[in-house]
Amino acid sequence: MLQHSPSGTLSLYDPTGEIALDTTLTQPLPDANANWFCPGMFIILDGVYEEDGRFTVYTALSPPPERREVSAEVFGHVDFLGNGVSLDMSTLTADGQQGRMMRRVETALTHIRWVAVGELTLDTPRTLEALRHLFEHYSDNPPMLFILSGNFSSIPVAPSDDNAIRAYKENFDALALLLSEFPSICQDSTLLFVPGDNDPWASTFSGGSATCWPRRGVPEVFLNRVNRVVKHVKCASSPCRLGYFTSEVVVCRDDIVGRIQRSAIRFSKPRVDDNEDAMDVDVGMEAEKEKEAPAVDDDTKLARKLVKTLLDQGYLSPFPGNKRPVLWDFAYTLGLYPLPSAVCELRKKMKELTNV
Repeated sequence: MLQHSPSGTLSLYDPTGEIALDTTLTQPLPDANANWFCPGMFIILDGVYEEDGRFTVYTALSPPPERREVSAEVFGHVDFLGNGVSLDMSTLTADGQQGRMMRRVETALTHIRWVAVGELTLDTPRTLEALRHLFEHYSDNPPMLFILSGNFSSIPVAPSDDNAIRAYKENFDALALLLSEFPSICQDSTLLFVPGDNDPWASTFSGGSATCWPRRGVPEVFLNRVNRVVKHVKCASSPCRLGYFTSEVVVCRDDIVGRIQRSAIRFSKPRVDDNEDAMDVDVGMEAEKEKEAPAVDDDTKLARKLVKTLLDQGYLSPFPGNKRPVLWDFAYTLGLYPLPSAVCELRKKMKELTNV
């Protein structure tokens, strides 16, 4: 595991000890934009062990993840979600009749939509206005699922603050009043509430800073009126897992990208080779590849980099305990083994997931 020693030196740790690293010559593989390397992550290093005890690192690589089909060869009989669907049913190579039927139906339902909304601060007037436009857009053809993510309050809510608790309850009452104007959504859609750092009661001791993971769902007492209006309401933890036929979707509310970018290790740029002819050939080949490859926007590149980083680590929170505290009794919920079908990280952005 990559970690900083008490003296501030970047080191590699295992249960037997530590080795100080010299990363002045390190080049990440397959390239610098493929994934991040942060303290707390597992990493494969190639280099030379020097006489003074340092390890000079030449290349750095994330451990490759195990595909879901490979995991099914060992744990195919296990029902990880407890919904009656074992792992081998969700793989394309499985020969079971039930798995084939479920995959056939799942593929045929092309009209199914999930809508995810992040940072739903209900105490902000603009939020309810935006939700009204969103519900109006989907009122004629309601999606199967609305994933509504916190923070549901712009300020931390503590149990000792009666005024904050009362205001928090009134915000959900206002949401219920808004939902009552759209009976088709209330009848046909499921509302899934995923908490943020400011929601009860994770913010009791954090004051809105990074709280312990995982987090319990919003107490249902605050959603009494929402339950009266909407037929299907669920208060989920963060992270949570959703089973859809043979698919498994992990939903979490966190700014993982921001936390990774703040602690990522910067490696030096590769040195220019003295052989100019070889360099010109390499530059020409790279230019041809860029012409052939379709243009990808920055948001998509960032998402792909995050996905590769998390899947390589097999964990939603690959950070030291002082960066992201973890409730170790429930740390297994943060694992990404076996690999899920999709991972949805909710931040201050609205997105739609179609055909998950």
